[in-house]
Amino acid sequence: MASNIISSVETLEAFPEIGRIVPEYDNPQTREITYRNYRNVY
Repeated sequence: MASNIISSVETLEAFPEIGRIVPEYDNPQTREITYRNYRNVY
């Protein structure tokens, strides 16, 4: 499972805007990607 999370985060290097904008922050540059129940905010 950890390798899948790391893999999803590594995808951001090529596609930094792939994640959705975090709704509770008022900043369109703050995004998140999720893997199962894990949320990675960047």
